[in-house]
Formats: sequence, structure tokens, C-alpha cells
Amino acid sequence: MRSVAWLILCIVVAPVTGQSTDTPDFGRDVLPILSSKCWSCHGPDPEGRHADLRLDDAREAVRPRDGGAAIVPGDPTASLVIKRIRAVGESRMPPEDAGKSALKPGEIAVLEAWIRGGAEYRPHWAFVPRRKPTPPAVRDSAWVRTPVDRFVLAPLEASGTRPAPREEPGRLLRRLSFALTGLPPSKDEIDRFVADPSPRAWSAAVERRLSGPRYAEHWTRHWMDLARYADSAGYEKDAPRSIWRWKEWVLEAFASGMPFDDFTRKQIAGDLLPGATDEDRIATAFHRNTLTNDEGGTDDEEFRVAAVVDRVNTVFETWTGLSMGCAQCHTHRYDPITIEDYYGAYAYFNQTEDADRGDEAPVLRTPPFGARGRPDTRPEDWPTTPVLRELPAQNRRETRVLLRGSFASKGALVAPHTPTALPGRPLVHGDRRDLAEWILAPENPLTARVIANRWFEKIVGRAIVDSVGNFGTQGASPTHPELLDWLAEELIASGWDLRHLIRLIVESSTFAQSARTTPETLRADPENRRLARGSRVRLDAEEMRDAVLEASGLLHHRFGGPPVRPPQPDLGLSPYSGLRWEESDGADRRRRGVYVFWRRSQPYAPFSAFDATPRNICTSKRERTNTPLQALALMNDPVVIEAAQALARVVLVTESNDAARLETGFVRTAGRRPFPHEASTLADLLAKGRARFASAPSDAVAFASDPLGPLPTGLAPSEAAAWTLVAQVLLTMEEAVVR
Repeated sequence: MRSVAWLILCIVVAPVTGQSTDTPDFGRDVLPILSSKCWSCHGPDPEGRHADLRLDDAREAVRPRDGGAAIVPGDPTASLVIKRIRAVGESRMPPEDAGKSALKPGEIAVLEAWIRGGAEYRPHWAFVPRRKPTPPAVRDSAWVRTPVDRFVLAPLEASGTRPAPREEPGRLLRRLSFALTGLPPSKDEIDRFVADPSPRAWSAAVERRLSGPRYAEHWTRHWMDLARYADSAGYEKDAPRSIWRWKEWVLEAFASGMPFDDFTRKQIAGDLLPGATDEDRIATAFHRNTLTNDEGGTDDEEFRVAAVVDRVNTVFETWTGLSMGCAQCHTHRYDPITIEDYYGAYAYFNQTEDADRGDEAPVLRTPPFGARGRPDTRPEDWPTTPVLRELPAQNRRETRVLLRGSFASKGALVAPHTPTALPGRPLVHGDRRDLAEWILAPENPLTARVIANRWFEKIVGRAIVDSVGNFGTQGASPTHPELLDWLAEELIASGWDLRHLIRLIVESSTFAQSARTTPETLRADPENRRLARGSRVRLDAEEMRDAVLEASGLLHHRFGGPPVRPPQPDLGLSPYSGLRWEESDGADRRRRGVYVFWRRSQPYAPFSAFDATPRNICTSKRERTNTPLQALALMNDPVVIEAAQALARVVLVTESNDAARLETGFVRTAGRRPFPHEASTLADLLAKGRARFASAPSDAVAFASDPLGPLPTGLAPSEAAAWTLVAQVLLTMEEAVVR
């Protein structure tokens, strides 16, 4: 049946007639117009369909009707679609009461040209089986360092565009360091790298960053957004919960280089694998990151169902880039996903023991990093982690379509299955193992594309498919489709080795391009979609804090462990439960952002200011805003003030004169030496600071030591305060918070 469904999808979008070479491309030019303007009323969903007309189906679109066919291939003037979108008043399509604006003249011209050329429908690019393309030939073969470069350079050469020159070495190393570890390089690393321009030095820098805990922490942080990880339960009380032991599992997976297919199987169905270990069961806590409602008087079944729904939506967005949630209440209006498909996927997750109980059962008690192999630790002191466990056979639930998505309104019985419009695999176990194998199947056109695109976006700063969490018809088209498929096939061929994928990208000339622009290049490609230059990307909230602490020498590099609460402004706010933010002691207050306690109703304030999400749902891509509040938050953050005090002490102790101190501070924060005009401006600020604090000794002591602590013996308060002022500027300047 599945192969028949896939065949039907291909037939539905088969060519109607031949198409001329100047006809608009269906996937790139026509499909976005039809899907955004027409398909909500004339698309796959029968409940929302008007006039019994489907414009997503070629056969239905050209079918003769009263008054003529909606689309007459070769004749736009005879096509009802064109007549209606050109109409005025109540006859206009889309109608005003549909909440959609009229088509623009350029959009109408595209549809007319497409119909004139034969009205050829084609499958949506993301649903077409992958193939591994041959990297194209290019004229400037000397620019090519990995095959990635051929896919980028070929269209640039065809358009007469030259790629940007290679980035300056220190800034390039900084870009690499942030891309792979989320941390800046040290001044010594930059000095050594600048002194050794050989390719060997670059490869060595890459390999150092692909091994060790810093790499694992960085990529774990990205995974937490997808997994909607939080240290609280959500809803009204939003009480703390213990699930950080699962985050340690993810840390270990990245640190050990676990293949991505194993990483996937264990999180989706680790408890069901043959010979499953406690660590495999801990992996399933991926699904227990759902919100849990322990408010009195709630219906546990209602919120158990809500948790299962969230698991379906999260798994499909994370691994396949499908907006499955749109089919929870009715058949998807844009993509080939029926409501029966949705509850077929729901059925895989409907047989677990958890039921929105306050005790979070079932839970598993396992030793964390710090307790392994230590004879002085007791099992009763180990953390408990909520996990998945299948119901026994006699207690298994029926799965039915939930009418309009309501847990109380049940429709037809459904069996576990994946979307029927995509290639399927035979049921072997009838449980989550089958879903995991379908996700990873070579014939699944989505997963490898989605993962390759996610990693490319995090590394380069610009995705091949900008809608990283939506590969459906409402998503963006790929800027370099052949590069995407080549990377996806490379990922699978490598045994799902993410480090192999990363090497291919960061070893390329594409990654190493300068981000400098001209007015002409900005006008030609403001979003850098053609990848003709490097991308300047503001650091994420956690990276910004980590960079400040690392540049100042304060960052504490303990790996793993429970969440911590660093200093933040006390705003006197408290959620319903009355829980207050109690700052961690000692070095814990200076640990990396991935370890910061994540409370959904009261997130760590500096992270919220810079667009971190509460993690109530899966987040594929954070929005980036730019507001005055962010500048004020950065300037007044207690973490930044303390780091400025520490950086001032570092440069005063390690360097003997002002010029060397300015250079050291600039390199530690921006990855390069200051230009003469920058050094002059900072020198002026330093002089003013010295004069100001020399006349106010008590202010100097406070500014240089609160909150870091007393000054080292022999360090003058006015000098330390003046350099703290300079360090604060260095840590908060634009170049310090972008890569």
C-alpha cells in the first residue's frame, strides 16, 4: 500500500505537457505562490477545501468543470485561476475574508508564464528521493579545498561573481572556534596560528576543536533547543524537575563521537533495543522533556495526551523537518499528511507508562559523571531521571483519531504507521523501533537533508534551506540543492559521522571567506544566499556569556553535572510557586551556559534578553532581534562587570605597558589586534578613566572589585578601575559579540 501511495504522489505531480526553457521553475517560482495563496482552500485538506477544487493535484487542476478548467495548459487566458485572481470585488481570489492579500502583478505574471509554458507540476523537492550529484567543474580549481567549494563556486562563476578573499588568520581562527566549540581561542593560540600559515596548522586547529568536552558542550546546547530541555515542569507551578542526567548522556554522546544513527535510535527507542542498558534508557528522556502539569484538579489523561502530541511534533520537526502538528486536528492543508497519518505516528508513542503524574514515574536512578567508580557515593544520592517504558501487553491502549485534536473525542481506530505519501518500511516490531528505522532509512528523502542543513547553518551561519525546521511546501527552497544532497549522502556514507560532515564544511574555502562587504555586494545579495562571502553572525545568548567569561579567564570548565544558577539582577519577581533564584557558590557561578538552570516561566534574564527561548516546544531556529535593551543588558550584566574586572587584572599583570595591554585585551575579545584609530580611542578612554578614578578613590575601589573581590596586593585601585572601564568596552563592542 505504501509504494502505491508514493506512486500516486508522483503521478499527481507528473508533467502535463512539455515546458519551454523560459518557463518559471515550478518548485522555485510557482509552488510558493500556490501554497501560500491557494492551498489553504484548494489543497490537500478535504474539510477546508472549497468548490471541490484542488490546485495541489495536477489532474484535478486541469479537469474540465462548469465554466472551464481551473488551469488550461498553454492558455492562461482560458484558465479560471487567472480570471479569478485578476477579478475585482467579491469574485477576486483569494477572497479578502480569507485573510490573504491579492496576488502582486509579478506573481500573476509568473503563473501566466507557467501556464503558457505547459503548467508542469513537479514533486516538492524535499519529497524527491536523494541522489549523490557529482561536484561540478569550475574554472578556478585552485580555490577548491573540499567538494563543498565546487557546488558554491560553479554558480558564482556562472554569474560572473568572485568569492570573497580568505579571512584574516586571527579572525578566521576565532570563527572556527566559535563554530565548533562556542568559545573564543586564546591569545596564544591566535599568535601561534598567525605565525604558521600552512594548511597543516588549519587542520590541526580543526582537529583540536573536534575532540574534547568543549565541542560536546557546544553541540549539546544546540540539541537542547530541539529537545525543548528545561529544568522545570512548565505550566502553572513550573516546579523544578531532575532531568539533567539526560543532558549528561547527550554530552557523552557528542564527546565520544557517537554516530548520529545510534544517537537517534537510542533517544527514540533506547528502552526497546536488544540488551538495552540503563544508559540506553536514559536516552529516552528526550521524550520526557515535555511539560508536566501537576496543578490540582487537572485531568491527567488530557495532559498525557498533550505530552504524546508534543513528542510526535518534536520528533518529526527535529529529524524530518515536517510540521506534523498541522495535521493534529485536520489533514494538513499544505503537505501530504493526513489526520490518519498523524495519529498513526501518535500510535508509536501512545503505549508508554508515563501519565502526567506528579512523581514523574517511571524514573531511573543512575550515577552521574562525578559519581562513577567512586566508592564513597551511595546509589540513593544519585539523581533520578524520567524515562520511557512500554506498557505491558495486557495494558496497551487503543489509538484512535482524536477529532479536532480533542482527547475526549475519539474517532476511527488507527495502527502505527508513518506518513503514507513518503516511502515506508514494513512493520517489524510495531513500536518506536520501527519509527526510528523509518527515520534513518536511506529511502527516506528527508532526514539526512534536514540534519546536514542544520549542521551547515550552525557552522556557516547561513542555511542552505533557510526554514531549517520546515522542509514542507511552506518552507524555503534550497539555495544550493545539489550541495545539500551531496552533504546528506556523504553523512550517510560516513556511517552518520557528524565530525566528518563538519570537516567537509570547515576545511572549505567557502567557510574561510572574509565577511567584509561593499555596497555593491550588499545590494546584489543582502542575505548572502549565494555564499559569496563569510557570514557575520551574532553569538547566541549562551555563547555571549561564555565568551565574556573565557576572555576574562573566569570560565570554569567542569564537564557535566547538575544545573547551576549564575548571578543575575534581582528584579523581585517570582512565579506562582514562590521559588526564588538562589545563586550558586564558588566556581559553579561561572560555568558554561549549557549548564545554567533553565526555568520555563522565569528564564535566566540575560539569556532571555538575547532571544533564548523558554523551551516549551521544539525550537529549530532562534529568532535574532536587535534592540536597545540588549545593549543596556550587556553593559549592566553582573557577569560582564565581573569579567571586565578580571580582564583588567589579567592585562595589568601579564603586560608591562599600555600598548601591549590594549593589544592583549583586543585580541582576547575580538581575535585581532586593534587598528591605530581604535587604539587611540581606547587610549583616550583610559586616560579619562585614570583622571576620573584618581579623584574618587572609593569609587575606584568599588568599580574595580565589586563583585569580583579585593584587588591583588600592589595593584592601584585607580589603575585597576580605569582598565576595568576599558575592558568593559572591549567585552561589549560589536566585534566581541559576533563571529
